[in-house]
Amino acid sequence: MSLCTILVPVTGSRPGSTALATAFVVGRRFKAHVEALHVRPDTAASVPVVGEGLSGSMVDEMIQTAEQEADSRTQQARQLFDEACRVQGVDEVALPPGPDGVSAGWRQVNGDEETLVAGYARIADLTVVGRPDPDADLSGVLESNAALVQGGGGVLVSPARAPEAVGHRVCIAWNGSVESGRAVRAAMPFLETADQVTLLAAREGGRGAAAPGELAAFLAWHGIDARTRYVEPGHHEGIGEALERVAGEHGCDLFVMGAYTHSRLREFILGGVTRYMLEEADLTLLMSH
Repeated sequence: MSLCTILVPVTGSRPGSTALATAFVVGRRFKAHVEALHVRPDTAASVPVVGEGLSGSMVDEMIQTAEQEADSRTQQARQLFDEACRVQGVDEVALPPGPDGVSAGWRQVNGDEETLVAGYARIADLTVVGRPDPDADLSGVLESNAALVQGGGGVLVSPARAPEAVGHRVCIAWNGSVESGRAVRAAMPFLETADQVTLLAAREGGRGAAAPGELAAFLAWHGIDARTRYVEPGHHEGIGEALERVAGEHGCDLFVMGAYTHSRLREFILGGVTRYMLEEADLTLLMSH
């Protein structure tokens, strides 16, 4: 298995810059095409909802302000993409097959951000997003949420600073759930080329097909030698903290896990361990819902 196309939603914010740099690290490893996706919101379509009961002049003013803000975001996003390509020395191409190595492309579309990001994520091998920051970039949070919950594939979440390597020493948080199974399948290109793969599991977690030993046997059929490490939280240590600690002990540069989420308008609500790993852990995460 390999990665050929990597999608990176960009809004012009700092997490988008980190996501692009991380995507280029992965793109070089797999000689993949990195496509930056910028969704320009349809400002006119949103005004009748928020402008109900307002005068015509007020609605026109709202549309004009929204258009200016959208233009500014688009310009920032394009500049961010151009600068990333320049710094990384990556050529921009529009159509396949592209060069024999990493390449980049720019796609700009108009419409609903969540719907379009989720749709394009379904036809990409991997989606890369920056660490979500609800206080600084609501659009980025919504797009990350859409890719994770509705995209149907693996989502790579870059840490605050882009890593130098991704997927050479991999840790898998395994509990036999649907989400963790999907995350493992999404991570197969990394697992098949990794130097080290470690399964992290609770001693009492998983029986039958969900047991860590069964996952290790499945991976062995793919030529992947995975070792199991049982994780037990220490005193005053939560599960997320224990997973981060053990991942650090193994020199992990890619942490694979299922994501437990519930999505509703303008919220990004996650299970406790997922939330901790996203907000606190300084790891490159590969997640699937």
